[in-house]
Amino acid sequence: MNSELRSSIIDLIDFAKQKTISNMLEMKTRGDIQIDEATMRKISNTIDSSISQALSLGFKNVETVFSHEMKKLKGKK
Repeated sequence: MNSELRSSIIDLIDFAKQKTISNMLEMKTRGDIQIDEATMRKISNTIDSSISQALSLGFKNVETVFSHEMKKLKGKK
């Protein structure tokens, strides 16, 4: 898999983490959820590490599928 595609996937996952945490903070600010700062930090850290772990564990599958699809495309030329 080329580094540009890999970087784009990682950027997308990072954006998903940031947006999720941002939405949680917004809900807290609006009063939709009642949690203290320490709990919010724990939740944010759990979200961040869980999504990072999922990327790490699942990325090999993405690389395999990408590689397989590239081979199919090259075979059609």
